[in-house]
Amino acid sequence: MIRNAIACLVSCCVVSVSQAQWWNPNDVTNPKDRGQPWAPKIEYNSRVFNDAQRETQRTLNEGDFEKLERMNSEFLAGPMRTTDGRWMTQAIQDGFDAWATRWSEPQILKTLADWKEKVPSSRLRPVAEAVAWQRLAWKERGGGYAA
Repeated sequence: MIRNAIACLVSCCVVSVSQAQWWNPNDVTNPKDRGQPWAPKIEYNSRVFNDAQRETQRTLNEGDFEKLERMNSEFLAGPMRTTDGRWMTQAIQDGFDAWATRWSEPQILKTLADWKEKVPSSRLRPVAEAVAWQRLAWKERGGGYAA
């Protein structure tokens, strides 16, 4: 019985933490209250999706790959969807795409190399690399119609 109570308590804590928007600078919840039972329930809507997309770009620019890895892990563990049905993990991929659109090939490759050095076992980096290579290919090809 005690073991069941402990397991329940641990699972409640894990769910609470995964529901916290610790990553979101636009979350007005007091940081010490995030993930607590009395904190406001998070509604994963388009605004939060866009916040995650912008935060992805910011973390890439700052080289905060551990934060990006944690965001992705929590979004996958949810699994979290927005009110319009999009997966929150899509916000990360869209953030990669927007980031790769803005930067030059040398800057992109340097960031990806830094990521590989800092988090060699990343499961998310190959996704970012694929998105970056696709974006770089479109930059090279151009966006117009082809004959």
